Amino acid sequence: LVQAMLDQQWFVGVNRTGEDGVTTIYIKVQVQPGAHNITFSLVDYSTNSVAVATLLVRGCAPGEVSQTPDTCEVCPAGRFSLNPSNSSCDACPANAVCPGRAAVVPQLGVWHSSATSIQMHKCSNPLACQGNRTKLLADRPAPTAM
Repeated sequence: LVQAMLDQQWFVGVNRTGEDGVTTIYIKVQVQPGAHNITFSLVDYSTNSVAVATLLVRGCAPGEVSQTPDTCEVCPAGRFSLNPSNSSCDACPANAVCPGRAAVVPQLGVWHSSATSIQMHKCSNPLACQGNRTKLLADRPAPTAM
């Protein structure tokens, strides 16, 4: 018999070892970001063996929002988020295209001062604001694992 405990508080799973000696245990954990210990105990009437695994849960990244403390949702096309602690994605600003996640790309004839700026400015020199929009739209960063 194998049991699993999360942070010595919550019972998250139990399973029995099959006839082939292999133990499979399926657990689903929803926790806030940080380090959490899962303690696996082999329990029978003659021994008590313990193994501890550390589970690292990352927080939300730019382009993701958290409606509940234990989940991150990716912002869809037409919306964006530069602040991972937001509970909802922001609407795309006027004169910009938002392909999703944290990307805010100025439309033709418009510029912004940085990739994290949502303030769009009309170009006084249209030749200076052409840029490679295909590349900008394709180069949006994806969240990284911890």
